[in-house]
Amino acid sequence: MKNRLLVLILTLIVSLFIVGCEYIPHKSTDGNNGDEIADQEQNPTQNSDKSDPQNEEDAKEDQEDNPKSDGKKDETEDSIPENNENPDKNENTETPSDDNPTDDPTEPLPEIGTEVGDRFNDITLVTMAGGSISTADLRGKIVIINSWASWCPPCKEELPDFSRIATEYKDQVVIIAADIDAGYGNAKAYVDQNFPETDIVFAYDTVYSDAYNAAGGNGFVPYTAIIDQSGVIIYSDSGMLSYSTLVYLIESALNK
Repeated sequence: MKNRLLVLILTLIVSLFIVGCEYIPHKSTDGNNGDEIADQEQNPTQNSDKSDPQNEEDAKEDQEDNPKSDGKKDETEDSIPENNENPDKNENTETPSDDNPTDDPTEPLPEIGTEVGDRFNDITLVTMAGGSISTADLRGKIVIINSWASWCPPCKEELPDFSRIATEYKDQVVIIAADIDAGYGNAKAYVDQNFPETDIVFAYDTVYSDAYNAAGGNGFVPYTAIIDQSGVIIYSDSGMLSYSTLVYLIESALNK
């Protein structure tokens, strides 16, 4: 009796040891535990693809804790604007319009001539002081060309008014008194005696009467031409000019 009990106890101990070391799957409702155990022993990976409710629950909790783990792009990433674009691409890069040029085109000068409105044909004369003067160098100032002669009473009568104008407007007006005798008469002696100090530039016309012809001379003296700051003739005629007439013509040119 005691031997049977001892054998039974030993059998139970051995059975418990074996059962405790094996993987025990969830019980089946059809009672085929033995078949399942045998199949599991032969192919231990057969049921590895079966889902464990506990594992599914753990996976669900992990997914809730880390919503990005499903491989989908976080929607908040799409809402972040790209800052890698060139920051200067939206700047105003308008090119200057040709409608508003920086410099206005200069109005072309008229053709060279001897009439009022024509461009004066520049000349260079030898002065009685021993130098020379060129009308081309006097742009920006009003130039008065007065053709005269020492044997001409009206010429000598108007010279004092010309000298007065030359002093009063010396910063804006240059008066050239050109002797039509080209130095062959008594013009220099007359000037030295009567105008020892003057702002008139006394000069000799050429033997070809360049100054007289450029002014538009009509065969009489005195003859006067007035050229404006841009080199255009604004007055051309023979006869005496009074002080008041000279002032009027000069002021008109300065204020136009």
